[in-house]
Amino acid sequence: MANLAAVLYAFPYEEQEIKEKLVSQILSDEGLTEAFGEAYERNPDETYRTNLTTVLREIVMCGNVELGSSLVSTDVTKKLIESWTNCTKQELMDNICSILLFLASDHANVVSFGEQGILQSISALLKTWPEKHELIGTTCLLQLLTKIVEVVAIKEQMLDLIDLGFNLPEQLIYIFESSKDLSTMNDLIECIKYVLKDSMALHGHFSNQRFIDSCLSRMKSDWLPIEDRVKILWSIVTRLSYNNPQKLSALLAPHSQGQT
Repeated sequence: MANLAAVLYAFPYEEQEIKEKLVSQILSDEGLTEAFGEAYERNPDETYRTNLTTVLREIVMCGNVELGSSLVSTDVTKKLIESWTNCTKQELMDNICSILLFLASDHANVVSFGEQGILQSISALLKTWPEKHELIGTTCLLQLLTKIVEVVAIKEQMLDLIDLGFNLPEQLIYIFESSKDLSTMNDLIECIKYVLKDSMALHGHFSNQRFIDSCLSRMKSDWLPIEDRVKILWSIVTRLSYNNPQKLSALLAPHSQGQT
């Protein structure tokens, strides 16, 4: 497995066609996804699982739609999601996130991810930020969350999970007000923008003095590029005004006092 992982990973971009032919040969083996799932479940060694998921990631990224659907329907993705929060190897966590991120291009897969507990796992991982920022791959996590919240059912589930202790809006706000990592902030701004899109119910969890104060503070941050500060204004603050402009005006009032 380690050798196969190394071979697939080593293919240069200009030889992608040869790599895809090799992957097609691998995919010709019926029952492949079940075999992957059984092998992953049977062997908890993280080095083995890293090699296994490296192979799986390289195969998935060749864009085989049928394989992607099969990984979801045979619960391979469920096994990945359930084991994700217990991983201690960064490369394994990166592989799992990359596989799920690629498969999330299909909204049917995303609905299944929700049933398989993806939001609970993302929430559990984000709870370890910033202590385990590198290990959990915060950037990939935020990109994955951004991708899956495009599906209405995921936004609804996000709301349902808040009372069960998986408060993703609260976690996003905490990272937003605390992070000084530029790549994290870039992905976080985009993530919050999509969380707020077409979901007035979620607006209420961001329309509070704490978050508005953080937004205005970030807009004054010299280390944050001007384009990111503009995104905060137009993609987040302005969007929050659609639902309840009077409330937003009241939240902004403390910052306008004394200004002309």
